Amino acid sequence: MKTAQGDPEAVPVHDAPEVVAGPDFEHSQTHVEKEKEAYNRAPPEVDHKSPLREEEDSNKEVSGPRQRRICGLSRRNFVIVLAVSLALLLAIVLGSVLGVELPPKNKDTQGSQPEYTGGSQPESTRESQPESTGGSQPSNGTTDSGPPVVRDGTGLAVTQPDGSATLYQYYQDAQGRIIENQYSDGEWLSYGSDVPAYAIVATDALGRSPLAATSWPSAQSGNVYRQLFYLDTANRVMMSQTTGSNLWSAALNVAPDDTAVTGSIALAVSSDTNRQGLNGIRVYYASAYTGYIQEVGTDFAGPNSGSWWTWASFPDTDEMSGVSTVIANSYNHLYVRNVSTKSLTRLTWNYFLEPDTSWQAGEPGLSVPLGSAIAAVNNGARTDYVFYQDETNELMRVVSQGGAMTDAVGLVALNPRSKLGATYDDSISAAVVYYQQAGDASIAYQGITEGGQKVVSGSVG
Repeated sequence: MKTAQGDPEAVPVHDAPEVVAGPDFEHSQTHVEKEKEAYNRAPPEVDHKSPLREEEDSNKEVSGPRQRRICGLSRRNFVIVLAVSLALLLAIVLGSVLGVELPPKNKDTQGSQPEYTGGSQPESTRESQPESTGGSQPSNGTTDSGPPVVRDGTGLAVTQPDGSATLYQYYQDAQGRIIENQYSDGEWLSYGSDVPAYAIVATDALGRSPLAATSWPSAQSGNVYRQLFYLDTANRVMMSQTTGSNLWSAALNVAPDDTAVTGSIALAVSSDTNRQGLNGIRVYYASAYTGYIQEVGTDFAGPNSGSWWTWASFPDTDEMSGVSTVIANSYNHLYVRNVSTKSLTRLTWNYFLEPDTSWQAGEPGLSVPLGSAIAAVNNGARTDYVFYQDETNELMRVVSQGGAMTDAVGLVALNPRSKLGATYDDSISAAVVYYQQAGDASIAYQGITEGGQKVVSGSVG
């Protein structure tokens, strides 16, 4: 049971951080060497009456009177060869007269791949798609596959790798699968119900699981990783990853000693490769152990690399509402709902001052109802765009600079179960927020500038 403690303050977890097994970011899966079993076998006994020996014997000339041969063959063998030749000649003649054409080998299965339902596969079996070079801003263009079949109340997440023209958007479909959609060259690559294997992130997700996505370049391999975090059916915080258009990896539990609070919509992730700031990944979820927002993470280099650590806990944060995190230079801005003030609050961590730093709480923002989704994105400078749901289910946006949250703007009526995802589009100088509309499970988006001007809107697929 939590007690009111005023503004949230980060405290260590009950036990000292424990290093737990984490992913090797250069490999989607751990490769286990299998021991080879050496054995010797005695050579088999030769069966002098075996078919092979009998065949050899049959090819030998038998004793007795010499038989008459035709073209070097016995009369019997000559008759057999002649009959086969005549049959082949007749088939060729009939084929040319009737126009019969034999189908090519494997015509019906040429290029097919087995259905993939999870885990990793060898590189040779993975499907690939060309990298897009088109623009990044969504439009109403669609493919011939139709709009995505989206689950009501689906989690929503968006990521766009630095320098990439392709935007990746994630949702849960009606079958419970987590799907990766793409926007490139002015179109959404929506799949309808016919989803290719490389677009299926996970099949073990909790119904209406919150989703969180991030992407980062590997300094060692040069590959750009995309990672998707979700809750599985046991409320465990899971992560799957991929590069390019390869199949998604088997999921990893990043908080193996904990689970998420049942029914919570809180899940957020941030990553960066800044040697002077965050050089790793940070994940936030509602901990069933502490009863409030919990931080876990790993670094790309140094003593905290290669394993997932349990770090700060945030008392007085609402475990049933959303959470969001953005990286701005060397700062991490964490947006939560404070259960004491019932307001949107920003917590700040300065990586440049590590280890001599702590989480600092900013001024409480506007009132946020229990269970509100939260999504935030930074413009690459000092302005955060923060989206949330008000008491009337209207999508709201505020601007946060230096801790204070101002310039609230109402955007659109939301589906009461809607979750939120957001990204920043430099080409239009606007934050783009994704949501489910009121009275509809389809995914829509709006782009809004810092001054509150709506510059783009539409539907996904």
